[in-house]
Amino acid sequence: MFYISSDRLRVGVDFAGEAYRRSRFDWSGIVRSVILDGRHRFCAPESYAPGRGSGGEGIMCEFGRHGQLGFAEAPVGGWFARPGIGLLLKGEAGPFNCFMDCDTRPFAVSLDIAGDSARFEAMPMECGGFAFSTARELKVAGNELSIKATLRNLGERDISTDEYAHNFFCVDGRPIGGDYELRAGYPMAVPDHPIICAGDGGRRLKLRGANWGGDFYARIEPPPTLAGHEWTLTYVPSGAGVSERDDFRPLYFAVWAVGHAF
Repeated sequence: MFYISSDRLRVGVDFAGEAYRRSRFDWSGIVRSVILDGRHRFCAPESYAPGRGSGGEGIMCEFGRHGQLGFAEAPVGGWFARPGIGLLLKGEAGPFNCFMDCDTRPFAVSLDIAGDSARFEAMPMECGGFAFSTARELKVAGNELSIKATLRNLGERDISTDEYAHNFFCVDGRPIGGDYELRAGYPMAVPDHPIICAGDGGRRLKLRGANWGGDFYARIEPPPTLAGHEWTLTYVPSGAGVSERDDFRPLYFAVWAVGHAF
């Protein structure tokens, strides 16, 4: 792991393939640690149980959550391409599942590091008419970390895919529960579950209980007129928290929570 820093942030980033070598998340730009002002920590693992989950921790990104380039036509025992990772071996018939673990031929990745930034670029390998390069740039300034993803088509076939960041967060190791508050700039419609709307017409969500040990997932559709997107997760007793701002309207906003991570 290496670090990029500003006057307020210290961000720990994995070298590509250093610790994570599975077939869900992008190997480039994995953020394992974010420390604000030398005291507030924000990253959490997906699971503390060995072998559980998909190996997520901190900020990890994924191309193709709902399908993969060339997967459907690849025979069992054949290869398909997954942006950010490499060529993956199709081990079984059936629909694509982002949680499946596949044998991998990873893309070669270049890395440029400065004191406050890092840029990863994965080199293309042709597979089934698909060829592309991906780049992920991270930069810190003040109390902000910015992440930019670029996908460039270099092959014969058109590319249609999705990309997102999975943020595995808690604040200073505090367990998830009623002391946390999630805000967005629009009403968030969620199912009737241990998570509740706590005001502002659904713009503020809280979990019931001081230390909540359940498992919650909701897929929230932002308003179609939204030009950008923003949310804030705060640990209310200390006021420490994290916000994300996007300059586009996402297809959807997913909220997931367990006892130790939001």
